[in-house]
This record gives sequence, C-alpha cells and structure tokens, in this order.
Amino acid sequence: MSIHKRLKRLEDASRRSSRPVSAEALKALSDEDLDALEDTLETALASGEGSFEDFYAVVTERGRRALHAHYEAIEAWRSGEREATPVDEEEVSRRLEDLAQGARAPGYRNAYRVWSYYRK
Repeated sequence: MSIHKRLKRLEDASRRSSRPVSAEALKALSDEDLDALEDTLETALASGEGSFEDFYAVVTERGRRALHAHYEAIEAWRSGEREATPVDEEEVSRRLEDLAQGARAPGYRNAYRVWSYYRK
C-alpha cells in the first residue's frame, strides 16, 4: 500500500472519529433538522468527505420515527381513539399503476441510498 493511501485512510479515520453523530443527539433533533442533516451528510458522503456510519445513523433514526408513528396509529385505531380512514380507490389504483410501470415504493429510495454508499 502506498504512503498516500495510508495517509488518506488515517485522515478519514481521524475525521470520522472527531465528529460522530450519536443516537441521543439525533433523537433531540426536529424532523426538519433531521432532514437537513441527512441531505448534508449525503452530499458529504457523495464527495468522499462524509462518514457512512453517520449517514446510516440518520437514516436509521428517520426509520425509527416512522415506525414508531405507524405503531401509534395502529394502537389508536385498535383502541377506538381513531377511526380508520376510508380508502381512496383512485389513489390506490394510481399507485398500483405507477408501481407496475416501474416506479419505486416510497421506502425503496432510502434502502437503495444506504446500500449504494455501503458497497463503496
């Protein structure tokens, strides 16, 4: 391994260890701040300056929040606090048609983004 590659690896490791994103810090952020941080980290990662671990932590926190909100909605519906919303047949058929024509499901985008950076 060349000296330049070793130096780059050391610098990358130093940069990652100096600015870790903690789970506690992410939980304290608002949804808007979390979105902005995700965009910033993705840009940095794409340019080779960011940390995959930080990007993954942000995407994981967003997924945790979405799952938690989903479970709360299910529990509210089961307990009778919230009525089930009627299904809009036109919206369902439009989404199915989009998927049939090759459009990706909403969660697919984040999964692909994480995978694409992880494999680098």
